[in-house]
Amino acid sequence: IDAHTITATLGDHDRLDKNRFSTIQVRKIKKAIPYNLFDPSSYNNDIAILELNEALVFDAKIQPVCLPNSGLADYTGQTAVVAGWGRTKERGETSSILQKVDVPVWSKKDCYNSDYGEQRLSENMFCAGYEKGGKDACQGDSGGPLQVKTPGGNMEVIGVVSWGRGCGRPKLPGIYTKIVNYLHWIQETLNGECLCPPPSHNLRRTYL
Repeated sequence: IDAHTITATLGDHDRLDKNRFSTIQVRKIKKAIPYNLFDPSSYNNDIAILELNEALVFDAKIQPVCLPNSGLADYTGQTAVVAGWGRTKERGETSSILQKVDVPVWSKKDCYNSDYGEQRLSENMFCAGYEKGGKDACQGDSGGPLQVKTPGGNMEVIGVVSWGRGCGRPKLPGIYTKIVNYLHWIQETLNGECLCPPPSHNLRRTYL
């Protein structure tokens, strides 16, 4: 990953809105840190950390997101939300306005029984989507977050949009990187700087 070719834009919604520059925050990338065992042929370990060149100012539109609790790694059956500016349909156009869609998280068994097959999927991946298709992340959404809402009202990022065959095809759900498998690496890379107590929970949680 070449950090010099990446720019982070925070708080954006409509990329064609000429007035948005008064509310968004733009940062250059100081350092890109991909997971050292990333396999580009299988997309196993498809995750990276980007270090911004300047701190953000949190406001109504820009807030940190919780990382998953290591003791609560199973999100099977929960409804998650994925967002991005990618294509609105397979072979369609990308969107200028941020899109989101709710998708259910599949069990490991159902994921292995999809048309991808067990051999194509690693323990670092999971499925989310609809068996009949129709709603899914798409090209251009890769690297985006898959989030669930916690009982305390926080948003928790449990997955990273990784890959899939087409978009919204039956029995071919979206494949996401399982963030809970990388908590130690994330915390080690950030030197514990992302640890802070949430306002509505007694347990110590991690924010990103």
